[in-house]
Amino acid sequence: SSPTLTNCMFTNNSAGGSGGGMDNFGSSPALADCAFEKNSAVFYSGGGMSNHTSSPSLTNCTFEENSASRDGGGMCNSYSSSPALAGCTFTGNSSDRGGGGMWNWEGSSPTLANCTFTSNSAGSSGGGMRNSSSSSPTLTNCTLCDNAPNQIDELWTDAGGNCVATSCDDCDLPSDPCPTDLDENGITDGGDLGAFVIFWGECQVDDCPADFNDDEVVDGIDLGILFSAWGPCR
Repeated sequence: SSPTLTNCMFTNNSAGGSGGGMDNFGSSPALADCAFEKNSAVFYSGGGMSNHTSSPSLTNCTFEENSASRDGGGMCNSYSSSPALAGCTFTGNSSDRGGGGMWNWEGSSPTLANCTFTSNSAGSSGGGMRNSSSSSPTLTNCTLCDNAPNQIDELWTDAGGNCVATSCDDCDLPSDPCPTDLDENGITDGGDLGAFVIFWGECQVDDCPADFNDDEVVDGIDLGILFSAWGPCR
């Protein structure tokens, strides 16, 4: 089964086994602009997504605050699963064992381009990414920083342009992909409109998050930007 999913959100789901948000077994779906938030694998691996002999493609997808009691808080790839990820972010995911952001094992070697792993954590190793059992992912223009206990563990292929550092201050992180999501719930909606109104007028503080065009005033132009981004963050 290989469905196509665009602008979808998987939030607060849980599984007793693997794949709290999505479990792919011999399947390779195509996902674009999808979000996996606060999903959990209660007794196993892959809090956000688990891939078993599966190689899905993911473009501009986010994995945030997902958890696994074993490995792969954000994503678990096993048994020759080699997904292709482009422009994806893994933030605040956690696992009790290895691979807070992503865990690759048993010959799984995904390819990642322009992906970011920040503030993920693991109980043992590979806060950002853990690779084992002949797994060797290929990373291009990716950033791993502020993950604990370490950024990336064991073999990986450096295809160039990557920044692997303890502190994100040492890396040139991409700008906020969804600046109109003022309440940070993954969607630009009425809650953000309510927050936007509070900042109306000339910026009175250094941090003026509703000034989307950086002209020091929150006005109709910024309101238009907010409405143009209405819906799930891409």
